This record gives sequence, structure tokens and C-alpha cells, in this order.
Amino acid sequence: MMGYYVYILYSVSSDLFYIGSSADPEERLLKHLI
Repeated sequence: MMGYYVYILYSVSSDLFYIGSSADPEERLLKHLI
């Protein structure tokens, strides 16, 4: 069974929250930063 993570990111420049989910949160965070 594979686990998933739910995360909330906040963008200071946009003043927005982003809610997402991923099986690999570290990889997903890197994709958000690109």
C-alpha cells in the first residue's frame, strides 16, 4: 500500500494558498519551485 501526502503551500508573491497531494512530496515541491 502506497501512502500519499496532502500539503498546503503559500505563495507570498501571489498571496495565494495551493493545496495538493503527492506520493513523493519532496519531488513535488521541487516541481513547484521550477
